[in-house]
Amino acid sequence: MPMFMTCGRVDRTVKLWDYQQCELLLTERYAEDVLDVSLHPSGLYALVAFARSVTFNVVSRTDGLVPRRTFGAEDCRGTRFSGSGHMFAVTDGTSVDVYCSVTFAKCFKLNGHQSAITDLVWAANDWKLYTCDGDGGLCRFNLYTDQHITDMVFRGQSICGLAVSDNLKEIYTVAQDSSVREIYGRMVIRNKDLNHGSLNGIILFKSNKMLLVAGQYGVILSLPLPLKSKINYKEFYIHNKTILKMRLSTDDASLITCSADDSICIWRVKNSNFFHTNTTFMENTLVSFNFLKNKIDRTKELELKLEKLTKKKERDKLKLIKNQEMWLKVVHDQYALDMKRIENEKKEILAMFHADKARLENEISTLKENHERDWITSKENYEKQLSYEDDKYEQLIKDASNSDADFKK
Repeated sequence: MPMFMTCGRVDRTVKLWDYQQCELLLTERYAEDVLDVSLHPSGLYALVAFARSVTFNVVSRTDGLVPRRTFGAEDCRGTRFSGSGHMFAVTDGTSVDVYCSVTFAKCFKLNGHQSAITDLVWAANDWKLYTCDGDGGLCRFNLYTDQHITDMVFRGQSICGLAVSDNLKEIYTVAQDSSVREIYGRMVIRNKDLNHGSLNGIILFKSNKMLLVAGQYGVILSLPLPLKSKINYKEFYIHNKTILKMRLSTDDASLITCSADDSICIWRVKNSNFFHTNTTFMENTLVSFNFLKNKIDRTKELELKLEKLTKKKERDKLKLIKNQEMWLKVVHDQYALDMKRIENEKKEILAMFHADKARLENEISTLKENHERDWITSKENYEKQLSYEDDKYEQLIKDASNSDADFKK
């Protein structure tokens, strides 16, 4: 999960944030001043520094910061986990104590400074540790051989921050004299005055192509690398007071700055040439044993309820299937009876139909015969009547002719 941690020296709180969602994840309050914090690369552990001790904590989303081990340290103002998280370093006055994150054994005690340490940086391979102090001292420790291999002092200068390239050859420092120095080996090969007052912090991108420097009054300066005789840097303003801390995300895509004006700013790095994009954040978080036990018990209880509900569902399902089968049997039997009744009615109707048809055919045949007989009889009577009338007419004509003859006579 994309997280970062902050501490408040006034309200004595430690807060865990999600810098992608800009969301506060948890808050832990303490009864004493919190001087510094450091978050493990996995986000599961955190170091919290106080005036006389440093605590190693488990980050729990349910129980907050759960202390696991306490280490003695005087006025610790610098804590830092190694890149892989298997070790962590804490400042103890003018020395640095390096502990194992697994066994909590003290692996190294590094000495070499004459004043309070202002910054410490792990090398990319976790086998070298670089530190600086307020009197201009710069030390490099080889943890593989347990040797103090480099010791440089810039008299009269207070080094406020340093950054180391991935190849471990270049070291960049910022100081209160507004200068950025590039150190190669034991020589200062470039010393550039940025004219921005006291410089308070410096960060180097993993690509080794860009430096970010915190200047006076909260300004952030971006310096392209390698440093040239004339530096064309860009200025970014959001804070109005000194930037106390600034860190880059693991993929160099986000910059988090904290200022003395009680503000936190999350910057999005737009130029994709300067950071790695193939980063997958872990979603796992740690929880307390009691919380986990309660969750397991609750899960078992829910599983038991689920099993009971499943069995009840199966019983209800079987009962429903049985009822449906009985209902379907009743419907099927009723359907068979209705079909048989309809078939009988159909046969009766067909029988009645054929009987009526035969009766009507007989009636029609009888009517045809009667009609034929009546027609023949009527025809014969008509012919007889017509013959009679013809004879009668002829007789009338004959009588008329005789009457005319008699009249003429």
